[in-house]
Amino acid sequence: MMFLNSSTSLPNTFRPVIRGIHGVVASGHPLTSVAGFRVLQQGGNAVDAAMAMLLAASVVENEHFGFGGQSPILIYSANSGEVTAVNGIGTAPKLATLEFFLDQGGIPHGIKSGTIPPMPGAVITALEHFGSKTFTEVAQPAITYADGFPLGEYSHRTYKRYEKSGEIVEPTIIKLMKPNGRLPDPGEIFSQPDLAQTLRTLVDVERFNLHKGRNPALIAVQNEFYRGSIAREIVRFHEEHGGLHRMEDYDNFTTKLVPALSTNYAGCHIYKHGSWTQGPALLEMLNILEGYDLKSMGHNSADYIHVLVEIIKIALADRDHHLGDSDFSAVPIEGLLSKEYALECRGQINMEEANLAHYLQGDPYLYQKQKLTIKEREELPLDFKSIYDEGVLGTTCINVVDSLGNMVSATPSGPNGWKTPVMGNTGILMNARLGQFIFDKSVNPHNVVEPGKRPRTTLSPTIVLKNGKPFMALSTPGTDLQEQSLLQVLLNILIFDMNPQEAVEAPRFETLHMFASGTTSLIEEGAVKLEGRFPEESIEGLKNRGHKTTVVGDYANNTGVTVVMFNPQTGSIAGGADVRRDRYAIGW
Repeated sequence: MMFLNSSTSLPNTFRPVIRGIHGVVASGHPLTSVAGFRVLQQGGNAVDAAMAMLLAASVVENEHFGFGGQSPILIYSANSGEVTAVNGIGTAPKLATLEFFLDQGGIPHGIKSGTIPPMPGAVITALEHFGSKTFTEVAQPAITYADGFPLGEYSHRTYKRYEKSGEIVEPTIIKLMKPNGRLPDPGEIFSQPDLAQTLRTLVDVERFNLHKGRNPALIAVQNEFYRGSIAREIVRFHEEHGGLHRMEDYDNFTTKLVPALSTNYAGCHIYKHGSWTQGPALLEMLNILEGYDLKSMGHNSADYIHVLVEIIKIALADRDHHLGDSDFSAVPIEGLLSKEYALECRGQINMEEANLAHYLQGDPYLYQKQKLTIKEREELPLDFKSIYDEGVLGTTCINVVDSLGNMVSATPSGPNGWKTPVMGNTGILMNARLGQFIFDKSVNPHNVVEPGKRPRTTLSPTIVLKNGKPFMALSTPGTDLQEQSLLQVLLNILIFDMNPQEAVEAPRFETLHMFASGTTSLIEEGAVKLEGRFPEESIEGLKNRGHKTTVVGDYANNTGVTVVMFNPQTGSIAGGADVRRDRYAIGW
């Protein structure tokens, strides 16, 4: 089946739109979606379902996400009408100093590359403030899967790719992934007994404390992970194998609820995580886009793609230079998201010619109501240094909407290609997100490695309100391609009136004109990859403007978007799941 033109009325889709009235869940794996579906059927709300999916994904999607991974979450509460961010980004341990890594020659893959694992804290915090179920209830699917589940074809292909690239070399990974001396085949039952025991330990702690009340019992679970037996085992493993984690790091770790950032576009308010992610870049893109009549350009016309590519270049350049943990420095987020700054950026775009400059860097500091000092703002040169060895970054996605309009969007991520070990007898696969820090403050003073600091990640869940009402939750894996894909899917829905399945299956492009996050890769000036379903006249129009185009496979974009939409007038919920990866939506 092929899309034959760029019309907004796509002939067909590979999959149907998933519809329901009680709830719709969408994720990166069918068993992850089943976990959320089960909890909804048991009377849980969207947050309960999403947390069950997070825990399940850490088991069945371990090529992309482990129990020690990152978990930024956005939650829309139908009760409050507000969107809240759960800051599920891990912090650098106390020993992770700039001086240490300079002596190391960078941040190597392995035990030294992981932040303090934030996922358990994010799950507990979300349940405590917005959920209705116990940890025991939402953890049951994950425990069942850890006892054994049939391996799917997509996971098997990923495992084989890791094996072929020489990534399965760490002894604890070999023990986990090759229990019989080989990788499991599709359909073979794959179990993780140590992780199952870790989950059961947390469940036992909650049951022992439930007489104190639901929330105190949840806090007891959190304390068991960060201050009890599990933390002690992780730290023991680190100390014995040259790692950096210590009990002090776990004692001091907290998961925060913070306001989400937002902008308005096309009658909607779009919400993203804060400056410790690349989420603000999408908001900046939408602000710049306000000056263009995209519908009159035509979907996937040369003009349309050109404008989007140029705007993406600008926003990702600002990402590279200005985003980082705002708890540690004065990130100019107000300036970056101001409409006045968007107007300045819009003036850089030439409709007749692609900008092939090494950089498109604006000055958001001029648009801060509260002016920053020279020390805080720094003058930034046009070069870039990374401190991470290039490798595979793993991410998945979770989106849920329930019958009341509660919405959750999350992008769980890590273990990052199995280059970090399993933590002792816990079964926990650690993330490698320290690698998204940089060395040079003259490049970006907000994202230099520092103890206790959160690295600026690419992880970027999204929630959309329309006329103040719940409308959409969407997210995707894909490192630097996340905001690019989400922008295109958003516009497919908001401007070109596509349903969620049409929106995610429509052809996508990607620009490589940015510094790759978490790698040593430099930008590829002017490079644009387009899937094979784009009109030939659009591709030629881009070439004529100076874009360096490459046509790839019809569904070769390396992201996997899921979308769940809510209609407050009818109560109907609709979901779409990308065919480019193993995405699945379920509704009832």
